Parts: sequence; C-alpha cells; structure tokens
Amino acid sequence: MIAKIVLFLLLISAHILASQDNVADCIILEDEGSIVCKYSTKKLNIEQQITVKWINPNGEIDREREITIPPNNISVYDFRYTDGRDLGIWNFIVLQNNRACKINCVNPPVTL
Repeated sequence: MIAKIVLFLLLISAHILASQDNVADCIILEDEGSIVCKYSTKKLNIEQQITVKWINPNGEIDREREITIPPNNISVYDFRYTDGRDLGIWNFIVLQNNRACKINCVNPPVTL
C-alpha cells in the first residue's frame, strides 16, 4: 500500500514538473561579485536552441549568446560579474521559439 502511494506521488510530481512553463531565475552572489541566472524549460528528447540577452540599465544589449540545450536536459546557466558593470536594473532575457522569458536583476544588490 505504501509503495502504491509513493508511486502515485512520484507520478503526480513528474506530471507537475513536466507541465510547468519555461522559467528564469537569478541570484546575486555578493561574496563572488556575480549574478547567476538559470533558465529551465520542458524536457525534450531533441536539442533546443535559445538566445540569452543581458540588457544593461541603459537599455543596451551588453551580451547576447546562442545556447544549445542538449536532448533530455532542462536548464542552462549564465552569469555576469558585477564589478565594473553599470549600476541599476539589468534584464536577463531568454528567447526560445519566438517567446521571451525575462527577469530583472539589480546591481548593486538591494538590502531589505
């Protein structure tokens, strides 16, 4: 009986994870002086092409990269060092299949 419940919970968890939309998330690592962003997508058995853009506080593209997500993988990471970068709100944008996923990062980090 317990094995059936565990199996049921695993199947439900797998279904929930598989149905999630593409998500971007960033974290500021103050001790390393960097912003690390992760983009997660649905798991597919084919390569997925994405474009990552870092937009500086002036609205200019600071960096643009084409990244291939290998088959059966779901996430990629990109990072920027904060030292020497413009202060203000940075945008991390991922383009995939004519859809955009965007998250804002603040340099320097805001302490609440």
